[in-house]
Amino acid sequence: KLAARGHRVLYTPGAGGAFGVLRSLHYALGLKTPHFKADLSKRFVEACSAADEPLVVMIDEVQLIDADGLQQLRLLLNRDFDTRPPFVLVLTGCPELREILAQPLMTSLRKRVLTSYHVEGLTEEEARLYLEHHLQLAGARRKLFDATAIRELYGHSRGNPKAINQLALTALMVAASTGKASVGIDQIRQAVKELEARP
Repeated sequence: KLAARGHRVLYTPGAGGAFGVLRSLHYALGLKTPHFKADLSKRFVEACSAADEPLVVMIDEVQLIDADGLQQLRLLLNRDFDTRPPFVLVLTGCPELREILAQPLMTSLRKRVLTSYHVEGLTEEEARLYLEHHLQLAGARRKLFDATAIRELYGHSRGNPKAINQLALTALMVAASTGKASVGIDQIRQAVKELEARP
């Protein structure tokens, strides 16, 4: 929807330190990566300022970025933001991101956050629709989870979309490995055991 409104969206997964974050942003913008971290920050902001369309920079899984990388994001927001902001920065992550940003070391970055939103878990009906939608996108032509399986899946995932994805995929593999054509409550319970056994 943003692209249709004339915005250019730069998406990058978050991971590692400051250099990795800045390099991934350069790559997303189609820039050649300079060798020095100081040049990375400066050149990225300059390129954003010179862009013809408004830029939205989306960094996902921000909880995986180390403290140095998060401080680099704060420094990026220091450049030219008092006049014309060169881009809008959107940070997304798992619930532990809120705990990370609540640390005293992150006070300066936290103060630059204009809006924050926490997505609550899905309801059982939303979880069912979410699962069915993803199965259709994957090409499923028939119902693969019975009602008891969906109820059990919802109980274990608590409506968390990532947990739903992981548990549903594992249950599908359990069903396939045992020759079952669909997932029932037993496959969900076996999937839970397998996931809990993983290190």
